[in-house]
Amino acid sequence: MKNLLVVLCSYLYLIVNRVIIKLRIYEVFSMKIIIVGQGKVGRSIAIALAKEKHDIIVVEQNAKVLSKMRDTLDVMTLQGNGTSADTLVEAGVESADLCIAVTSSDEANLLCCLIAKKLGATNTIARVRNPQYAKDLYLYRNELGLSMHINPEL
Repeated sequence: MKNLLVVLCSYLYLIVNRVIIKLRIYEVFSMKIIIVGQGKVGRSIAIALAKEKHDIIVVEQNAKVLSKMRDTLDVMTLQGNGTSADTLVEAGVESADLCIAVTSSDEANLLCCLIAKKLGATNTIARVRNPQYAKDLYLYRNELGLSMHINPEL
């Protein structure tokens, strides 16, 4: 099970990295990236992107998780709910190049990304694991502005 999680996180990192490469074709500076949710997937993404010297803002409700992040990584942290417009504005979503929502809730991830896009985030990525949402992905991407959805378990 642990090996599967490592493979899934690696795969997710590769997907996120492809998006970043596409966005940075003409840029020579780091991107401002907001990561909402710091479970195993969110932490893996934060570690990998922090090593690449991007400006990372981690949003998480659990204060202990944020404290550990501050102590081990070069990231900014914000305690709050990623589906709250006030929290996203405080994180600086209006100038964010990318907002990645990887909480354990598909609905929270979709809502976070839709709010982030409306508030000015250039691109958004939501972790969506429920196959029932697959039929609505066209709507989420083309009508509501979601840049990409990922399912690291596929």
